[in-house]
Amino acid sequence: MTPIAEFIQSGETDATGRVGVEVEHFLLDRASGRPLPAQSVEQILEELKPEYEQAFHEDGQLIALQNDRALITLEPGSQFEVSFLYTADMDQLADWYEEAMDPVRRLAAGRQADVVWSGGLPSVPADQVHRIAKHRYQYMEAWFAHTGTRGHEMMKATASIHVSIDYAGEEDFVRKVRAANILHPLLAFLMSNTPDYAGRENRDILLRDSIWSHTDPARTGIPSGLFSPDFGYQAYAHWLENIPVILMMDQDVFISEPGLTVKQAGEKYGWTRAHIQHLLSMAFPDVRVKNFIEIRSADSVAPPYITAYAALIRSVFYNEDTLDWILSLTDCEEDIREAKSSLRIIDWQAQVYGQTVTELLDELDRRARAAMNRTDLKHYAALQRNIAARRHIYQG
Repeated sequence: MTPIAEFIQSGETDATGRVGVEVEHFLLDRASGRPLPAQSVEQILEELKPEYEQAFHEDGQLIALQNDRALITLEPGSQFEVSFLYTADMDQLADWYEEAMDPVRRLAAGRQADVVWSGGLPSVPADQVHRIAKHRYQYMEAWFAHTGTRGHEMMKATASIHVSIDYAGEEDFVRKVRAANILHPLLAFLMSNTPDYAGRENRDILLRDSIWSHTDPARTGIPSGLFSPDFGYQAYAHWLENIPVILMMDQDVFISEPGLTVKQAGEKYGWTRAHIQHLLSMAFPDVRVKNFIEIRSADSVAPPYITAYAALIRSVFYNEDTLDWILSLTDCEEDIREAKSSLRIIDWQAQVYGQTVTELLDELDRRARAAMNRTDLKHYAALQRNIAARRHIYQG
């Protein structure tokens, strides 16, 4: 196996039932609706620093904080991202989230700003948002200007929730990556939370997916060969190795390398663990692989939907019967793309994988609840009510 495939294999674990969660937030000025400028967000980080054991800097600027439960980082449009350790306990996840975000809400309020959960920036166009001054984002912005039409929106005007899951071996990996791609349209639909975008009513129920789809086709969407008989660690690595690299990190310095593929960059700079992690992070498919599987379908949502969604993912992807059911829905990449199109146009009346979206979500809901413990059920209740009422999160 190539170094990237070996790194993916290194994620194999006997642990089961755990999920890792990261949540992106907008911090919006109440008067203008614009995101707080990077300087204000950095000041918030400075005031949070006593609560965190580690602080990370780039070019003299504070860019991240970490303790034994959470990691805070900033996205290109000053989106405030909080990532949490793996856990199987949704009560613990809820406690960690409140512990991390309570002081952020207070500090934002002191600056006449609010924490806002939305898949797309609701108030102003991306063109009115200043990108934070990180070399990584400078190179990415320049790259995406030539690969699609919506890269600047993706970087500065979207926010999501990512949930990560484990795999026990290559067969388990293949089943979960395929199932996550099949479920992606349904999860994006269920977790859609962008009623307004760029100061106008949003009519694209899968807005974030649309934005990503027009960012850089080489590194977004569905990895090639997903349903091929030989799909696995090496096949995913092969897909990754053939995309352009954009930039590399060498001795903590970012270097623009737009002329190299991932494979060529690895050969030039060496296959260190840090380089492999960086190269994997610079691909943005609907379901991303590192040494775990990252499901990237959901818009940013507020509690209690964060733990509701995490409980759903936990119950679905650690249940073999449910995985069998999902994998029976399709073995065709085009079906996934058609599912997105149908949901985008017809909403709750859409046909997905030969069934109505309501039939599929009802079955997913039934299977999920059957696999949940009492704590999971308590947290999942908010999403279950939405499925039963045929309503989206932003509809109350």
